[in-house]
Amino acid sequence: IGKDNLFKYYKNLKIGEKIPFELSLNRSQYINKNQKVNDQFIADSGYGQGQILMNPLQLASIYSSFVNEGSIYQPHIVQGKTKTWIKNVFSKETSQTIKEDLINVIADEKGTGHSIYHDNVTLAGKTGTAEIKQSQSDTTGTELGWFTVMTTDSKQPLLITTLVEDVKDRGGSGYVVEHTKTPLDLYLSK
Repeated sequence: IGKDNLFKYYKNLKIGEKIPFELSLNRSQYINKNQKVNDQFIADSGYGQGQILMNPLQLASIYSSFVNEGSIYQPHIVQGKTKTWIKNVFSKETSQTIKEDLINVIADEKGTGHSIYHDNVTLAGKTGTAEIKQSQSDTTGTELGWFTVMTTDSKQPLLITTLVEDVKDRGGSGYVVEHTKTPLDLYLSK
């Protein structure tokens, strides 16, 4: 999609801006000001590598758009009235397509999040593994495992984003899925 479009969409998602939240948080980033931007950098950034650093709370907020017709909800500590942070950042059609894909990550027996599947509620989710290394040839780097899971029913709203450091040789993001089961099961049993 090219640098201009990629960076435009990062800006639309407010990556790099202050996150409206009750506590002070580190900002996400899509570019390190000292990094030379070239085609490889753009490609790496396009699939979440390169210099992308995401605050887990902002990532969770972005995922909220896929069950809210393309609008991102503002994160908050205490449950209360939900406020929209970024309205219509994705079209309804795009958010619906992504939502269906996220449901399949859990519903499909071959999905990377299937081990957290529940018969009584539709869940949507995404696993991911971030490699922390100095170069493509670096084999000593560590890995961060990510997992976001959410309900798709507004009567039982829940979104959990979990990050675990050093999951290399421990199952990658699958390790994180397994450790998200307990809090999810407790919530769904209410």
